[in-house]
Amino acid sequence: MRRSTVALALCLAPSAFATQQCGSVTIRSAADAEALRKGCSTVDGTVTLSAELNESISLDGVQIITGNLTSGDCNLVANRSSSASAISILSSTLTTIHGDLNLGSCVPGGLTNISFPNLKAVDGGFDIVNFGQLTYLDITNLDSVGYFYLWAPPLQTMLHNELRNVTGAHGTKRVFVTQTSLTSVDSLFRNPLDIGDSLASVEVNYFTN
Repeated sequence: MRRSTVALALCLAPSAFATQQCGSVTIRSAADAEALRKGCSTVDGTVTLSAELNESISLDGVQIITGNLTSGDCNLVANRSSSASAISILSSTLTTIHGDLNLGSCVPGGLTNISFPNLKAVDGGFDIVNFGQLTYLDITNLDSVGYFYLWAPPLQTMLHNELRNVTGAHGTKRVFVTQTSLTSVDSLFRNPLDIGDSLASVEVNYFTN
């Protein structure tokens, strides 16, 4: 009986460790992203992009994030990246974020490209705000969000098919686009939005001054 118990414990130990690795994580380098994407199709927690990040990363392999995808707290970072080279964050496999996508002013310096072409649903808020260098955003298949807020003055290209559902998050159903260099945001309003039993607030001012 003792031998069986020991053998069972040894068999279970690697799986338990793998599960622990797929919890909340902070990405500070391409190596961090590589370890995450190779080991976890589902992240049971929040993925934080450190402002110290100074190289492009791929999250190919990650399909679901149960928490948030967010930028870090600038107050907790001693050396924020101010990389002069362009940085990209890419994932062709990510389909669902059950929390918020919240990338704001404390993103890595040099971040110009966000590409999540197969992301379909963000159950919480979709916030891309206060971006100083973002020029390219690929959210081709995103059709459902809690709310949508985009503020990125240099943004010139947004690949997006259609937004269909605004489900509400954090007390709002806002679709708000302002301070970008886009020439059109028709994809956000091409179809009647399914907003349930309350009205969505829609504001568009997509040209930079």
